[in-house]
Amino acid sequence: MSNITFVTALADIKRSELESGMFNRSFQRYLDNLQTLLSHLKNKNVVIHIEDQYKDLVTSIKNDNIIIKSLKTANLCKSEYHDKIQKIRLNNDWRNQVGWLSESTQANLELYNTLIFNKIHWLEEASIYNPFNTDYFVWIDAGIANAQCHPGYFSKPWLEEKLCPELEKFLFLCFPYESGPEIHGFKRDAMNRYSNQDNVKRVARATFFGGKRKECEFFSEKFREIAHKSLDEGYMGTEESIYTILSYLYEDSCNIQKIPGHGLVYDFFERLQNKDNNS
Repeated sequence: MSNITFVTALADIKRSELESGMFNRSFQRYLDNLQTLLSHLKNKNVVIHIEDQYKDLVTSIKNDNIIIKSLKTANLCKSEYHDKIQKIRLNNDWRNQVGWLSESTQANLELYNTLIFNKIHWLEEASIYNPFNTDYFVWIDAGIANAQCHPGYFSKPWLEEKLCPELEKFLFLCFPYESGPEIHGFKRDAMNRYSNQDNVKRVARATFFGGKRKECEFFSEKFREIAHKSLDEGYMGTEESIYTILSYLYEDSCNIQKIPGHGLVYDFFERLQNKDNNS
């Protein structure tokens, strides 16, 4: 029996309408990657938040050990963070602090940050109602197969045996990020202050993370605290900025695994595959 619940989400937030080729991606690309991912999670427990029109697509690939939660973009506008996010992303001082930011997803898509700020809360929700009676809960981006990680790792026979021990503490995959005036749009000096650091030197990836129920609840609560405080003070990056802060503030509760500067999480799974559990 699988002892991990995988949680993910997918919604069309109009990324295909972005003018910048650096950030523009078709929604079909995400659908294709979701189908690939689900094909490798056929024997796993999955909770997916997705728009109603794509439910049949999901069940055509995986129809057992899966909970489908209806995700309506209209409801995202009612998120506790939504209005605060809009105030910052439309502020020219924030948008123009560095060249790329004004073209970015977090600056130009109304629902981008609103959606991704809810990842940790959806993970907590799954850990509380625990539909598959598992001990571990991980968030996995629906588009992880796009470039971050080959989805084949998730159908490997060794996956749970080697991954579960890494989830005894809350797992964050972190890449080095030691310079620059901001991190994803969140001013570095503020990041340092929130993190109680002289200089934040790494960023926690939001592509794949998780742990046990207690830790999921704890980090969801702490994310909410830091998110509201920083938004109220006019600071915003992405959810990764806040995960980074949490990984410093509560380092003893985290399993911080380093990945290279390219930030691609496949490196962690490659190491996991090559790890001898008896070592």
